Amino acid sequence: MSPMRILVVCSDYEIFWHDEMRSALEQLGSPTYVPPEQFPWPPADFSLVVVDQEGVEDPAELIQSLRQAYPAAKLVAVSGLPTWKQALTAFESGADDFYKKHYDVDLMLEYLQSVLRRPSRQSGQRIEV
Repeated sequence: MSPMRILVVCSDYEIFWHDEMRSALEQLGSPTYVPPEQFPWPPADFSLVVVDQEGVEDPAELIQSLRQAYPAAKLVAVSGLPTWKQALTAFESGADDFYKKHYDVDLMLEYLQSVLRRPSRQSGQRIEV
């Protein structure tokens, strides 16, 4: 079985996705990192899309674009901003879930695995992790 494909969309993954977090994501699968300005999105079949809303001019548009590009993927938005507005924007725009930074790497890994176990939007199928 090939490793799960993961797309991470963030402005500066050198800061947000530090070495420990990148190692954790590599335990789940094969992560690809792209900036939010990249378009078109990579033509791949991603199982998980993680998008950092911080520093993004229009998070709703970004999430909608990613949802359209990857309708079967689990889409998790993250933000360290201290209001509930980012979570509401994420859900209204098509995210499956929201996670607030700052996080424990082990907890984040468990959290992402739990998101992947949920039935998908399209098929009702779960991804085995």
